[in-house]
Amino acid sequence: MPIKTIQAAMCSGYNCTGLYADSSCNATGVGASYTYNYAMIERRQSEFYCKAQWTRVTNKNSASRWTASATRYGGTYYEMYYQSVQSAAPIGYGVSVFTPMVGNDNGVNVIDTLSCGNTGTNQLSQPIGGSQPYLSPYCTSVW
Repeated sequence: MPIKTIQAAMCSGYNCTGLYADSSCNATGVGASYTYNYAMIERRQSEFYCKAQWTRVTNKNSASRWTASATRYGGTYYEMYYQSVQSAAPIGYGVSVFTPMVGNDNGVNVIDTLSCGNTGTNQLSQPIGGSQPYLSPYCTSVW
């Protein structure tokens, strides 16, 4: 699947959902990073430009690993919708994957999200966090 990139002038809020952030989105905040199973999970957001959130997961294993990420949202337990991505092959230490963005209503009605990630020696089941992401050790607290 080809990667869709954006420029800040091309999307804002809900229009960013499903697109990948580029440098013009200017990530302005990162929640506390969380490491589980060699995956460093970070919640990222562009509060002023794209008005969206996404997740970055970094492989923290010294060996190359499959690395996957999901931004979960919707429903009572963040189980209804997700934006997710998996590396095309195992990636090295310190290399990251980014989910597509989840936009909000121009910063007014912010969508609560969970950021989830995992690494493994084989391809990983998607989306990370399974059917109960709010209980999953692969997911961070709500953004």
